[in-house]
Amino acid sequence: MKKVAIISTVALAFAASSFAGDWFVGAEIGHSEIKGKATTQYGSLNLDADGGHQAIKIGNYINENVRVGGSVYRFNEDDDVDVSLITVGVDYLFGQDNLRPFIGVHVGNLEYKESGAPSTYSKSSIELDSTVYGLGFGLNYKVNKNVELEGGYKFLKTDGKDTLTYIPTNTVINIESDDAKSWYFGVNYRF
Repeated sequence: MKKVAIISTVALAFAASSFAGDWFVGAEIGHSEIKGKATTQYGSLNLDADGGHQAIKIGNYINENVRVGGSVYRFNEDDDVDVSLITVGVDYLFGQDNLRPFIGVHVGNLEYKESGAPSTYSKSSIELDSTVYGLGFGLNYKVNKNVELEGGYKFLKTDGKDTLTYIPTNTVINIESDDAKSWYFGVNYRF
């Protein structure tokens, strides 16, 4: 259901913006951190996953100060961890200069899967499927009419949950994600 809502939002944003403005494609590299925790009857333990990421994005400048777009992220994680993130958002760029700060809102879907749990657990993987929402901000530098450089930071709240049981003691472990944070540098090409 969450994926249907996200795909619908992307389609609506692009359809609404396709009649005006300039299209752009972009790429970024950066560092992301996903925070979570595991809780049992005995207490809780913080769980963090962090590492580099790459993303591609496509969008439309409705005018020189407002852009809509979507991004697909690939995370560099261990062999037994698979993380994917898809977001859509709207950014507002301040001013008309070549160097402009921006702020935006983003929604999307985060999927986290960690496999390879020993047979002493009720299942072999932890899977978190989470709606994400949050803010982003940064600086955009217009090199020329087609090329832009930008750097920024995004903070997204997450709500992924999963449960597994440690079979020898029948201990239930509740796992949940709290937030995802990332900083990035990127380049956009405007058509």
